[in-house]
Amino acid sequence: MATRPKVWLATAAAALAFVVVVSASPLTSAGPSTGARYATVELSGVVILRVRDSAGWPSVYARADEIYKRLNEAINTYQDRLSPDLVRIGQTARGPALYIGDHLFVTVDQGSARRNGTSQEKLAEFWAANLKAAISRYVAINSPGKPPVF
Repeated sequence: MATRPKVWLATAAAALAFVVVVSASPLTSAGPSTGARYATVELSGVVILRVRDSAGWPSVYARADEIYKRLNEAINTYQDRLSPDLVRIGQTARGPALYIGDHLFVTVDQGSARRNGTSQEKLAEFWAANLKAAISRYVAINSPGKPPVF
C-alpha cells in the first residue's frame, strides 16, 4: 500500500486539534444539572469516552488533551495499518488500560469507574468497544478509494 501524503497527516492532526478544543470547552462539556464538568474524547464523530475524573491531572481537560495526544501519536505511527484490531486492554499497577498497538491510550482509574457507576474492568470494555468503533469509522472515512461513510 502506498503511504498517505504528508498533507493528509497535517489535515488529520488539525482535525484532532479542532475536536480537542470543541469537545473540551466548558460550553459543550457541562454535565447534567448537577453542574459536573467533563471532557469528551471522540474520533470521526464517535464518542470514545468522557473524562469525568482528572486522575491526578490538573483538570479533566488536561487529561483529555493528553488522551488526544496519545491517539494522534498512534494514528501517525500506524497510518495505513491502523485497525480496530490494534485496540486491546492491558493491566497497569493502577488497573486496566487501553492500548492501540503498543501505544498507551488511557488508563481506567477507580475514580472514572466510580463516576460512571461501574467497575474499572467493565468501563475498560466499554471504552475499548467505543475506541474500536471510532477507529473503524476513521479508517473507513480516510481510506483512499472507498466511498465516504455517513
